Amino acid sequence: MHETPIDLPKDFLKRWLQKGGETPKTEEEAEKEYPNFDHQLRWTLISDKLIRDNKLDVSFEELKDNARTKLMSYYGLGGEQAEWMDSYLERLLQDEKYVDQTYRELITTKLFDFVEGKVKVKEEEITAEDFVKLPHKHHHHEH
Repeated sequence: MHETPIDLPKDFLKRWLQKGGETPKTEEEAEKEYPNFDHQLRWTLISDKLIRDNKLDVSFEELKDNARTKLMSYYGLGGEQAEWMDSYLERLLQDEKYVDQTYRELITTKLFDFVEGKVKVKEEEITAEDFVKLPHKHHHHEH
């Protein structure tokens, strides 16, 4: 993710972090939150592009099925379709926040499945000493 060259307008984004939220932040707070925000933004830009380019999509039916499955496991229901389930689902699927969150979840799963199909994973056994020497660049943020 950090190998993908995206030039983000850092200064602008830091100012936006300070003033754009519901509560204004100090310069220090914005500075501290920036790496995380930068990370999120890169992920969003990259994943959205991959989703568009590869025409990945989630249908309303899939959303509904996923919501139903979650509900059933949440309430410990087996195969039987509870009477109240449909009206409960209807209400749930009118909740924009819930739909958006579920959509993100499903599209991210599809994205990972898609990428996994494209990427060859190389597994090799290494000793603990060698493992410690591996570059862990994906956990370090440049400050």
